[in-house]
This record gives sequence, structure tokens and C-alpha cells, in this order.
Amino acid sequence: MLRHLLSASLLLCAAAIARANGEVVFAIVDSNAMPLAAFEGEHVTSGIMKDLGHAIARRTGRTARFLILPRNRLASAMADGQADGTCYTLPAWLEPAQVRWSRPLIPNRDLVLGRADAPVLPSAADLADEPIGTVLGYRYPELESTLGTRFRRDDAPDMISNLRKLAAGRVRYAIVDQLTLLYETRTTLRDFKPGPSLTVASFVAACGFSTKGKVPAEDLQRSADALLLDGTIDAILARYR
Repeated sequence: MLRHLLSASLLLCAAAIARANGEVVFAIVDSNAMPLAAFEGEHVTSGIMKDLGHAIARRTGRTARFLILPRNRLASAMADGQADGTCYTLPAWLEPAQVRWSRPLIPNRDLVLGRADAPVLPSAADLADEPIGTVLGYRYPELESTLGTRFRRDDAPDMISNLRKLAAGRVRYAIVDQLTLLYETRTTLRDFKPGPSLTVASFVAACGFSTKGKVPAEDLQRSADALLLDGTIDAILARYR
């Protein structure tokens, strides 16, 4: 029994050493959609976050592994070092995890998008009591602040489902990000004719690296920043435009 316990302990130590020396674990939220990420079972098959993770890891002489999580587990995975890093994120999404931040890398906007027959929205306040397509687990602080208790969410499991719900006419308005909208209307939803839109938030997302991870956060931060300066980030984004 003792020998088996010692063997198990040695294997765990060996796995930890292998991760520290050769692997970077990136967390990706399962409700992301292309061009950010595409999934097949428990695997990330393509997208900006996959390409970016591989590029960051490669620059540090390591390989990337991807941990797929629901949105509500992302901050805790970063806080306890289960993941070394995550990209396409903002500080408010990772509180209270202790994180080192790359430079801003990925520009995007959150839009309230209407069906073709939906009235133009002069302001977000005009959405009071209107069912709005949203993504489960996502926060929308700008609309929460503006609408308060009159913010009526109609949750979908992910961004693509949310956009398809709008295209099918199940809601008059939905919140989508510009990257996903442009990608989907160029690929799978070519016949969808979007209506009026209203920008509710503009931001440039970054990569965050856990100070509790197995790989030094400083190494990953420097790697991500270098990829921005040498044009690699622009090349990755250009693949999906």
C-alpha cells in the first residue's frame, strides 16, 4: 500500500513538473463562438483564442493546452491556478483572481442588434421591459445600470444560439459582439438581414495570466506583449476577417 501511495505521489509530482516546464493551460469559456473559438466535444478546434494560446506558449518554448469552462468558473480557475492564463478578457470578468495583464489585444464592441423590422433605438433606455436575447452567465453592466429591474433577459447557451434566436424572430433585439456578428453573417447566416443596432460597450480585450499558475505570469505577459509588437496578433485577427 505504501509503495502504491509513493508511486501515485511521484506521478503527480512528475505531472506538475511536466506542466511547469512544457505546457501552458489556457482557460476558454464554452459560450464563446467563432471567430473566438469553435468546439468539438471537449476540444477547441479553431479560432482566435486557440491560435493566440499556441503563439504565446510557443514563444516561451512550451505547448498550449486548453481548459473549457462555463463562464461562472473562469475567475475561480484563474484564482486557484487551475489555468495559467485566459485571453479575450477584461479585469471585471476575472475578479477576484490575482492576474498580470497583457497589453490590450483584441478590439470589439457589444451591440444591441434588432431584427430587420425592429424599431430604431434612440438609446438603451428604450429597451426597458423589452425581452433581450442574452447569453447565460454573461453580465451586461451598461444595460444593468441603465435599465435596472426593467432589464429583461432571454438567455441562450452561447453567442451563436443568441444570434440565431434573433434571426428566427424569437426576440426583437439581442446582444451580440461585433466580431461574432461579422463572422456569422459572412459564413453560416448569410441570409440574415440585421436591423438597427446600438453600441452598448466598446473595449479592447487582453490576456490575463494567473499569479498562482504553474508557469510564471511574467513570462506569459512578456510573450503576449511581444506578439502584439511583432505583428503576430494582427496576423491572427486577419485570418478571421
